[in-house]
Amino acid sequence: MERCLRGRREWSAKPSTLCPRGFESHSLLQKTRRLLYVKAGSRKRLRKSLLRITGKTTDDKFVIGGVLPLMQSQGINLIDILIHFDQCDYVVDWKDFFDYGIKYGWKISTIIAKIEEALVDHKGRSYASVVILRLKSYAVNGGSDE
Repeated sequence: MERCLRGRREWSAKPSTLCPRGFESHSLLQKTRRLLYVKAGSRKRLRKSLLRITGKTTDDKFVIGGVLPLMQSQGINLIDILIHFDQCDYVVDWKDFFDYGIKYGWKISTIIAKIEEALVDHKGRSYASVVILRLKSYAVNGGSDE
């Protein structure tokens, strides 16, 4: 188990690297640590976490859900989350993001516009168009993966 230090307390993480070296001072990392990390020997914090691991990609990156509630409650921009997740080898669960957007009463066009704006700025137009196309087909199918 990898150990990360936060103040005087010791926090444990999953066996994979959750944070890159030299990134400890970033405020987003500190907020993410509060939400992702579990105090060593305690599982109570895990149930209260906004972020959760929803899967794993074929190249062994964690897929993280709960990004939209994090944005809403902590006031963090999506582009900042994407930059941090890219440095930590995480991927955003866009279907979960879409489902939470619908749950919060957002229009489909608003959800797509927020995602597209952040992805074009961070990853480029080609990557953004693939994600948007898949999300639109997900929306047309009523939220099913078929």
